[in-house]
Amino acid sequence: MQFARRSERRGFPIKGKVIGLGLGMGLIVAGAVTYYSGALDTILFSDEGPPIAQAVVREPVTAPEVAPISMPIDAPRQDTPAPFPTILPVANFGEVLSEGLVQLLLPTGVVADTWYTFQVDTKSHEMTLLFALYNEPLDTIISTATVRNYTEGARLDKAEITLRYPNGPARHIWLDRVDGTIIVNQQYTLPYGPSMFSPELRLALVYSGINLYDESRNKRAELHLDLSGLSDGEALTFQDSAPTAVEDALNEIQELVSQIEDRRPHK
Repeated sequence: MQFARRSERRGFPIKGKVIGLGLGMGLIVAGAVTYYSGALDTILFSDEGPPIAQAVVREPVTAPEVAPISMPIDAPRQDTPAPFPTILPVANFGEVLSEGLVQLLLPTGVVADTWYTFQVDTKSHEMTLLFALYNEPLDTIISTATVRNYTEGARLDKAEITLRYPNGPARHIWLDRVDGTIIVNQQYTLPYGPSMFSPELRLALVYSGINLYDESRNKRAELHLDLSGLSDGEALTFQDSAPTAVEDALNEIQELVSQIEDRRPHK
């Protein structure tokens, strides 16, 4: 009986050792799990985004000196001179009262640069208006119109028109509202060199004048022909009675004159 009881007492410490060993192993496993879970959290966090940077204290850097920017100074403005015709028509009617360059709207809808001059005869006090239409470069006169005994606002009864051609002689036209007539004159210059004859003899040898009329005698043509080619030119003069056409032409010219009056500088 005593022997059996001693055997039971020796078995109790062994059992405690076994339990203690189990607890130690549990703590080791728990520590390993905690270590690896922390390492896993670190890996996952690094994959989600960059780590938070630590603040670094840096030495102050001196900013470079910047040269002041000089502002541009406005230079004196030089206005481009307005274009002006390179040639002017011959206009010697008296003292110049006003002249200049304007743009006229023609009946065809074309805008033309036009030079004008108002002049007065100091003896007769008759005023004359002349205006000339130019091409775009202002180096060629296309046509001119002359209105004698001009009064601003009064109806035009007469006008002289000159049509210029680049490769031919100019054509002169006279319009008369009172008579209802239109007269056209054109002179043709003939090319010729020095002649062995005097001008008087050449005229006697070559002059040949022809007058032509229609049945009503409202239309008349006068031809001066040079059959020999020794003179310096030939001429054609044509006259027609056309009151309606003359009136319409003078009305259109008066409209151009009104534009000049409206656009020119007034006193």
